[in-house]
Amino acid sequence: MIFGRIKYCYFIIQISILLFILSVASRLEVDSDWNKKRQQAQPFINRIRSVLEKKARSFEQIGFLRRCQKEKLTPKGLRVKLPTNVSGSQFGGRLQSRSEKRVVKRTIGDLFVKIKNLDEELAKLKLHLNVEMGFSNNWINKIAIWVQGSLKEFSSKVRTGLKKKFIFLRKQQEQMQKTKVKTKGNWTRR
Repeated sequence: MIFGRIKYCYFIIQISILLFILSVASRLEVDSDWNKKRQQAQPFINRIRSVLEKKARSFEQIGFLRRCQKEKLTPKGLRVKLPTNVSGSQFGGRLQSRSEKRVVKRTIGDLFVKIKNLDEELAKLKLHLNVEMGFSNNWINKIAIWVQGSLKEFSSKVRTGLKKKFIFLRKQQEQMQKTKVKTKGNWTRR
């Protein structure tokens, strides 16, 4: 009788261990399927990151250009060059400032178009992850939020670089104004 109960307990323990091993194995299989699926999605996540980087850089550039507009500064790459005989006159100065304002305004508009195109590309990537790969919208949005959080350092670096450019442009403008004042004082009529 005791031997039968021991045999019965031993049998129950064996079945319990076998069921435990099977459940762990099925979990590992599900986890490995998830890992495979996640690894297949990694290139799309990387592309989402690069799109969000471009978008963050564009937003920072828009802020920089708007600050420049307020202060009536023109970044070096957006300056308009006129012939020397025209640029020395008052008309040339007005023409140059008007042209530079237009170039800055058009550049800001182009950046907004670029952001719109990046939003469309981001939507296509999210749609592909949802439809083709079967990820839920909730998971995709969490990944996008996580990627945006990881880009805070990147956008702060871009912002810092643009602030340095802005300060340099302001100093350059102040120096130009000082030299204009000095040269105006030296002109005499004959």
